[in-house]
Amino acid sequence: MIIIKKKQSFLKATQKWFPEIIRLRDFLSITMYKQVDCHIKSPFVFIKEKSFTLQTNLTQPIEDIFKKFSATIRNELRRTEKEDSTYTYNEKPDVFLSIFNDFAIQKGLTCQTNESLNAFGSNLVLTSIAINGLITAVHSYLIDSDLKKVRLLHSATLRFSDNLDSNMIARSNKYLHYMDLKRFKAESFEIYDWGGISVGSDDKSLLGINKFKESLGGELIEQANLYSPLYYLILKLFKSA
Repeated sequence: MIIIKKKQSFLKATQKWFPEIIRLRDFLSITMYKQVDCHIKSPFVFIKEKSFTLQTNLTQPIEDIFKKFSATIRNELRRTEKEDSTYTYNEKPDVFLSIFNDFAIQKGLTCQTNESLNAFGSNLVLTSIAINGLITAVHSYLIDSDLKKVRLLHSATLRFSDNLDSNMIARSNKYLHYMDLKRFKAESFEIYDWGGISVGSDDKSLLGINKFKESLGGELIEQANLYSPLYYLILKLFKSA
């Protein structure tokens, strides 16, 4: 389990990722359990929210992982392999932030800061891909070395740049995912989590993200997020403000 201390509005909150046990005493604090597997017993005093994600088994041969990608994805990866690309594992935070925050502003997402990244400590990994010397896509990951699990947190590209080929940008992002898969597999991680998927939504943007993630061959997994009453109340107040 990974424990992250973060600011939720003006208060300090605790996020516990990938727990194997839920502690009853946490219901009195500002605590959230994230991505709780269905077989784990959760006390009724927590507010439960269903969640879904896609996961890729990294213990299988990389050739088998590649075969599960859609034909379109496989062709785009082969094309990108022939281009002048540079993959970086453990990218610098400032490089990541410069690309992610520009992307976030265009998409209406929450911008990140050095402080928000530092909250993940040594459990955070940043990666990037550059085409012809220009970084075109960045990813961030939460890693749990004990559970041998890696989870996608953020993904951003230069897709809103007017002077660049949007198809090339999209290909580079897919290639970055593939390079990340290979790197994490080489690092002996066993599960690659695609960072959640929206089930039952009519939002076209979310459906587009679903379609992209599904084209990469992950297995659908049902989980849950658990909120202490205080955490849930603050979260609702913060969203309505």
